[in-house]
Amino acid sequence: MSVGFPYGVLANSGAIFIGGVLGTLLKHAIPQRLLVSLPKTLALAAIAIGISAIVKIQNVPVVVLSLVVGSIIGELLDIDRCLLTSMQKLKPQCIANKNQEQRELFISLLVLFCASGTGIFGAMHAGMSNDHSILLAKSVLDFFTAMSFATTLGILISSLAIPQLLIQLTLFATSSLFLPYISLSMLSNFQAMGGIITFAIGLKIANIKDIRAINLTPGLLLVFPLTVLWETIFQIQ
Repeated sequence: MSVGFPYGVLANSGAIFIGGVLGTLLKHAIPQRLLVSLPKTLALAAIAIGISAIVKIQNVPVVVLSLVVGSIIGELLDIDRCLLTSMQKLKPQCIANKNQEQRELFISLLVLFCASGTGIFGAMHAGMSNDHSILLAKSVLDFFTAMSFATTLGILISSLAIPQLLIQLTLFATSSLFLPYISLSMLSNFQAMGGIITFAIGLKIANIKDIRAINLTPGLLLVFPLTVLWETIFQIQ
């Protein structure tokens, strides 16, 4: 099967880059009341997207087990701190002048842009069916999210377009190879797991609950084998 042009992927990464640039340039022109209210609105949007994905769950025990075990793995590996340390080494001039809250927010946005279930599934779905609607919808949220938080974090937000582009292009190009072997229940559980992570990010952005969402991401990989194991044990067709 030939792979089409990844315009949905390019639109999503472009939205982050342009949003980050505009937010940096216009941070003094945007009314303060909008800077206060917009992140809360975007947090609600992330929560809503998370819920819409969670309701697609097929096997609750599988997703719960993936979440718990994935969290344990993430905490033992200390992914959050390792990523912060790596960024400090790669871009000390950009990270060093940020306080701890801003650094943690940057990590949350990294997960939201690059490792959300919506983005990963959207790239896979586009590569397999040439339907880019999921990525285009995500582009709208990512544009305003990048613009909003660039007023605080600066042009560093635009740099998140690079890892997102690489991840989504890889998924887009290879999805036709492995997606035919992934069952509907595996995809549904995967989306639900991604929805939980997106929901957690929304809570963090809204300052409702401090959750290190990136430490939950190993659960995204565990969903597939655990779904197979669950359906094999219980002989679910």
